[in-house]
Amino acid sequence: MALAASVIQKEMEAAITAALKSAFSKENAADPSTHNKMAAAIAKGVTQTIIKHLTTSAEVLPGIATAGSPASQVTTTPGKIF
Repeated sequence: MALAASVIQKEMEAAITAALKSAFSKENAADPSTHNKMAAAIAKGVTQTIIKHLTTSAEVLPGIATAGSPASQVTTTPGKIF
């Protein structure tokens, strides 16, 4: 599966928003719109950093190779990041 920064960012933003709302639920200054803006900014920065690192520095172990000569082998499962 290809890395989709926009999908990761949306999921991260939702998780951060939920965590902020939970952490500040009993405070009077708990403003949901502020939490949403803060979560969006944090998610954008973290997502960009993670995607950049994964696409430039991560190494991938191959998946399970099929039978055949080494030159014609393809993997039948996705590789794993290590």
